[in-house]
Amino acid sequence: GGSYLLLEVDSEPIINQNLQQKVLSIRKYLKKNKIKYENLRLEKKSIIFNLSNQDTQIFEKLFLDKENPINFYYGKYRSYEMEHEIIKDEVKIKYSKYGLIELKLSSLDQSLEIVRRRVDEVGTNEPTILRRGNDRILIELPGLDNPDRIKKLLGKTANLSFRLVSQSEGEFGSELLSYENNDEKLSISKRIILSGDNLINAQPNL
Repeated sequence: GGSYLLLEVDSEPIINQNLQQKVLSIRKYLKKNKIKYENLRLEKKSIIFNLSNQDTQIFEKLFLDKENPINFYYGKYRSYEMEHEIIKDEVKIKYSKYGLIELKLSSLDQSLEIVRRRVDEVGTNEPTILRRGNDRILIELPGLDNPDRIKKLLGKTANLSFRLVSQSEGEFGSELLSYENNDEKLSISKRIILSGDNLINAQPNL
């Protein structure tokens, strides 16, 4: 006897969360390199902004530099994390095929660790926890005949959300954050924006 479960990892919230962070990174990168931009925004899983013709050429050269900090180059794929297209003065950036693969594998690895920690709470002997494909986790628990208990344990909510509280749209609220956890609320000063409904691994400096 025992329990057998097959879990599927939803990576969509992680993709959206990382795109929000990427918007801030690109904004800082453009300002650091003195590239003037307008109307920087996130639409339909794409980061969009406008540049002058001269700045477009400068941006493209920097964006395709293999050492640039905002568009990682994967040597094993010979591809970048993000791909871009430029139509007139509008730049559109989105995750490449290989960027999505790496992001999904990373979220799957993080989910595996979360599952292992929660299964350890059950105290079963020799559990089997394995990756299945790019988005699934197989769990086998010998000697444990109550799968509903495992589902409840694995499905319990663990949320950590950071929300923009700055009233200045131009600054994107890049340093002032708000943290809410049930009835507890506090303000945090930090140079990272994280948001989402899934578990986020973050250790704010309070």
